[in-house]
Amino acid sequence: MIQLQQLTFQYGARSIVDRLDYTFAGNAIYGIIGPNGAGKSTLLQLIAGVRKPSSGQVLLEQRPIGELPRRQLAQRIAVLQQGGLPTLGFTVKEVVAMGRFPYQNWLGSERADATALIDEAIEATGLTHLANRTLEQLSGGERQRAALAKVFVQQPDILLLDEPTTYLDIGYQQMIMELVKQWQRKQQLLVIAVMHDLNIAALYCDQLLALRGGSIIAAGTAEQVLIPEHIASLYEVEALMVNHPQQNVPQLLLRLDLDKEN
Repeated sequence: MIQLQQLTFQYGARSIVDRLDYTFAGNAIYGIIGPNGAGKSTLLQLIAGVRKPSSGQVLLEQRPIGELPRRQLAQRIAVLQQGGLPTLGFTVKEVVAMGRFPYQNWLGSERADATALIDEAIEATGLTHLANRTLEQLSGGERQRAALAKVFVQQPDILLLDEPTTYLDIGYQQMIMELVKQWQRKQQLLVIAVMHDLNIAALYCDQLLALRGGSIIAAGTAEQVLIPEHIASLYEVEALMVNHPQQNVPQLLLRLDLDKEN
């Protein structure tokens, strides 16, 4: 469980994250949505312990994040971020093995052999046939799957995703989110994801948290958050909402008015 208590982050006089109080319970996928500059990625960095709050705190199981040793924190929380892979030249298998770093001693070895775990993650993400290829030989979707396999072998309790489907085509978007959902259910993880695509967020997230100007304007299920009034407040657009015929969750359609005068 992650708790935010009056969490604030300021850049100069501007509050990027403004006095947030919220609890992320375990065994669920939470989607953080909102316009550019709403504070979504900054909030994720505060939860990860990458940034220190200006005031307030983030609690992991009732303990302030800042009090946890970095290695212990890395064993509990894994982060899949944009551009988070190492520089080119490493093979898929080498990259995935880097996820075991929090469990290694200063010589780079572990008490138990993690080879089977690494191979399992590579297989689960459909990369077995690419295991010995270097990153520069992969497509964007394949690189994202390699990054996902890397956090799989980290074996966290909490997974943080920063725009996991950005720049991917629709097929890879579905593949990545299906992998996350399956893994979350199997391991009963807490997943917190910054999402730009509201329709994908509605399909895969159990709860949504809508931010604007660093503040929470709505929180709850997709049915509670994705309503025209909230969409207009967040993005300054008019939206039509329809139900997904299979999943029975709201899906957003933009309302066009081509005759409207500027």
